[in-house]
Amino acid sequence: MANEKMDKNQMLFAGLLQSLVASGWIYLGKRQNTATAKVEVNLDEASFTIDMIEMLKEKTRGNLTDAETQVLERSLSELKMNFVEEKLKTEKNKPESPSET
Repeated sequence: MANEKMDKNQMLFAGLLQSLVASGWIYLGKRQNTATAKVEVNLDEASFTIDMIEMLKEKTRGNLTDAETQVLERSLSELKMNFVEEKLKTEKNKPESPSET
């Protein structure tokens, strides 16, 4: 019985993490939003999603299997790297404000 509950909790954790990570990819414009059928970048939502995964990492520290920890850390790292990439693209494409003379 204890193993069944543990297996269920492991599956639920994996599902929660997968859902958050998928949202992160959508907000980073790396995947199509299935609700709108569009690919759009929303860095504020991407940042919020990354923060939520970071919080989940902190709150579950010491309570995850090695495999769960690796997936969590790898997913978080990939999202953060892509966030920086998208942020740099956005800043590069911003029109420069006219300088005052």
